[in-house]
Amino acid sequence: MAVHALIHRSRTLIWARFSRDGTLLAVNEALERLIGSPATDLEGASIFGILAEHDREWIRERLGAADPSSQDPRLANFVSPSHAVHTLRCQIFLHGDAVVLVGEPYVDEDRAMADQLLELNNELSVLSRENARRNRELEAARSKLEETLAELEDSHWHLRKIQEHIPLCMRCGKMKTGEAEWASLVDYLRSNKVFVSHGYCPVCAEKVLAQVDP
Repeated sequence: MAVHALIHRSRTLIWARFSRDGTLLAVNEALERLIGSPATDLEGASIFGILAEHDREWIRERLGAADPSSQDPRLANFVSPSHAVHTLRCQIFLHGDAVVLVGEPYVDEDRAMADQLLELNNELSVLSRENARRNRELEAARSKLEETLAELEDSHWHLRKIQEHIPLCMRCGKMKTGEAEWASLVDYLRSNKVFVSHGYCPVCAEKVLAQVDP
């Protein structure tokens, strides 16, 4: 208990107790100062909200284990609401039904490497999101191409049918479109998305002109 109280009051060691789902149950003053938020704001929130993106997976992996305790210290990056990043050497321990994380400041000579690793991990996250976005665009384009191909195949089928022998009524000029279906040629073309325009053939044009201006 004395060790627990010492760590909890420490000004350098950060301490956080959280549940298996990542909900913060208690934090010490060092973590409050590091993040820049009071315990009342942190407790009840998720520990994933104060960790850099690539460090969240480590916590999730440990929480998924029967014993989440980590044998060796690991660097973890904590992010404040102002986006300041603090790298700590951390370990995780099982504490009853909850989990405890203890971290200490990382030495200055290794800071440059930690910053570089953080930058590389952030770039990897951006590239992963960009790759996912491009995959969605490619999938949408592929779907559109398949739809267009289906329309072209449908149009080609109807054009082939027009070129084939089609029964016509000798009296009304309707064409047989099915077993017991008859339609005018214009209606058939319209229903199959074939553009139909209007005009007069030379013979009919002369007849219309004669009627309008005898």
